[in-house]
Amino acid sequence: SQHDSIIEYLFLQQTAQKSLKESRFLVDESSKRSSELEEQKKLIEQNQKLLQENLLKTATTKERYSNLVHATNDLILTIDKSGTILFVNDSWLNKMDYPEAEVIGNSIFKHVHPDSQEHCTLFFQDLMTNSLEQLDVNYSLINRNGEKIEVEGTIICKYEHNEFTAVNSFLKDVKEIKNRKRIEEEKTKEVIKNKEKL
Repeated sequence: SQHDSIIEYLFLQQTAQKSLKESRFLVDESSKRSSELEEQKKLIEQNQKLLQENLLKTATTKERYSNLVHATNDLILTIDKSGTILFVNDSWLNKMDYPEAEVIGNSIFKHVHPDSQEHCTLFFQDLMTNSLEQLDVNYSLINRNGEKIEVEGTIICKYEHNEFTAVNSFLKDVKEIKNRKRIEEEKTKEVIKNKEKL
């Protein structure tokens, strides 16, 4: 009947409008989510960029520090609490006349001159038992050719959770220090002589 057809038409129209509203809602939600995802994507990209920049800065700082450590005339080495050598710089290797592969993993006492063995053992024990932060030292090393090399400098202790773990040593060749002082004194004397001549 015509009445039933009208009711059916109205029902279909209502259903269509409801479906259209739902579709619009879903499109809006999808658009919102898409916008949120886009924002998240931008944030992730920004964070990745910042991370890469920080990694690059860290790598650059490490490289600069490494260059500085290897370029200095100071003999730098790191040993653990058992006296095992963990690191030596180029100056140490050149002065001791050893390749790195023959040094890392050795006991420091293999490279300490016999005259200084007892002295070094005592100050090493002193470091561990008295929780010292740093200590000024003077002792002798022995290089590959058996030459005695007197060194002086500072050793700085590393602690983790209040436990002694390692020592960083910054040493100078005493002979080189004396030579530099002698050269400076000679230059000073020369300057004074020249002034007196005037």
